[in-house]
Amino acid sequence: MNDIFIYEIGTGEITKIIDGDEFYSGISFLQDRAILYTNYQADNGRILSSSYEDLFQPIDQWQELISERGYPLKSFTVTANKIIVHYLVDVTSEVVAFDHDGNKQSEFPLPENSSMIGIRTDRKENRFFYSVDSFIQTRTTYEFDPKADEHIVYRQEDNPLNPDNYVVTQEWCESHDSTEVPMFVIRHEDVEPDGENPTILYGYGGYGISKTPGFSRTRVSWLNRGGVFVIANVRGGGEFGESWHKNGIKENKPNTFKDLIAAGEHLIDRGYTNSQKLGIYGGSNGGLTVGATATMRPDLLQAVCADVPLLDTVRFHKFGMAVRWIHEYGNPENKKDLERILEWSPYHNV
Repeated sequence: MNDIFIYEIGTGEITKIIDGDEFYSGISFLQDRAILYTNYQADNGRILSSSYEDLFQPIDQWQELISERGYPLKSFTVTANKIIVHYLVDVTSEVVAFDHDGNKQSEFPLPENSSMIGIRTDRKENRFFYSVDSFIQTRTTYEFDPKADEHIVYRQEDNPLNPDNYVVTQEWCESHDSTEVPMFVIRHEDVEPDGENPTILYGYGGYGISKTPGFSRTRVSWLNRGGVFVIANVRGGGEFGESWHKNGIKENKPNTFKDLIAAGEHLIDRGYTNSQKLGIYGGSNGGLTVGATATMRPDLLQAVCADVPLLDTVRFHKFGMAVRWIHEYGNPENKKDLERILEWSPYHNV
C-alpha cells in the first residue's frame, strides 16, 4: 500500500494524487503523459494513463491503457517505444511488450519454468537488458537488440549442474476446501517415485510474496544426493494476485497451513516419499508456516526446519516493527482475532 504525491518544482507545492490505503500503485513517465500501475478495482493489476494536464484528476478519471488479465501483473517498465509488462502465469513469468498506446507487440522468449528477476531500461532508448532464473539454470542476462529484433545472451553464470540431468515438474494438489494448489517438484533424473526418497517441502505463504522459480547452489548438493526438493505455492503468497494473498491472512490464515499439508499428502500419494522421509522447511513467515503445519499434522512428517520463525503469534505485536504484521495475522488484542490465532499459533499448540 502506498501513496503517490506530485511535487511542483516551481511552486514547491505537494499534492497527493493517489491515496494508497486500500491498494498499491507505481508510476512512470512518458514524453506526453504519466502511466500508472495499480490494483485499484483490479486485484491482478492494470495500467492507466493520464496527460500531464490532467495529472491531478482522481484516479477514476485516468484512462485505462492495459486492462486487467486473469493473472497478476507484477511490474512494468518503459523504453523509447515500448511498455514492458511482467505477468505471473501459473507461477512462471510471462513478459509482454506493448507500444505506448497499449497495443500488444510481442512476448519475450523465456525458458520453461523460469522467472524474470530484473530488467534495465532507458526511456530514451530501445535497447534493454533483463535477467532470467530457473530451478536448474543459473542466472542468464539477455540483451534486446532493437535493430535485429533479437534477444541475445549477454552473460550467463557458471552452472554447477547439467540441466539435462534434472527434472522439474509443476504439479497440483487439492486442499481441504477443494482449492487447487500448485507446487514445483525438482529432482535428479535418476530419482524415481518409489516412495523412499528423502524430500524437503518448502512453504512460505505470506505478505503477497510469490515464490517463483530461481536457482540455488545449496539445493544442488541435496539433489545430487538423491533428495527431492519441492516448493509449494500456498495461499498467503501473491502467486495468483491479491485474492490468493487475502485467502491466506487473518481469519483465512489456516488455509496456508492446510495447503502445505495437502502438498505433503500429495507427495506421499504420488510416491515421491513417505512420512518417515518427509521434512518441511521455511524461514521467517515460512517458519511460522512450517511450525503450525507440524503441530497440526506431526504424523505427516519426520523433520522441521523453521528458520528465524515467528512461533508465538499471541505476543508478536509487542516487539519492534512486528506490530505492522497485524494485517497478516490479526490483532491479538482483539478477542475474536485472539480466539482464531490460538487455534493455530505454533507455540500454543505444541
